[in-house]
Amino acid sequence: MAYSIAGGGSAVLIGPDSYHRDGPADRWQHDRGGFPFGWPTAFYRSEFQPAAAIRVLRADSKAVELGFVRPVITAWFTLDLDPHTFVLRAMHMRAEGRLMDDTVTATNQPISIRPPIGSGL
Repeated sequence: MAYSIAGGGSAVLIGPDSYHRDGPADRWQHDRGGFPFGWPTAFYRSEFQPAAAIRVLRADSKAVELGFVRPVITAWFTLDLDPHTFVLRAMHMRAEGRLMDDTVTATNQPISIRPPIGSGL
């Protein structure tokens, strides 16, 4: 897993190793033993709850965009799907005090996981 905050910190987690830095110009720090991380229970491990207010926001030859609300967590989601395969390309979530933007790339392609450049490893 990796994340970065525009103009702020970044982290890369590979198994028990974590690499982090406070800003784009700072050196990477390596920690053995990992970084505690868990998915929010309320969203990812809750019982399936049907979405409410499902709506097609856009449907053309370039994209299918769906919008829906999860009332249990009071969040608005939009999904960007490939119009031919319906493979997810992006997901956006907005909720009080939270936002998430996920982009899906290289679907069904091999991945390569490496320590960040400049980490000394």
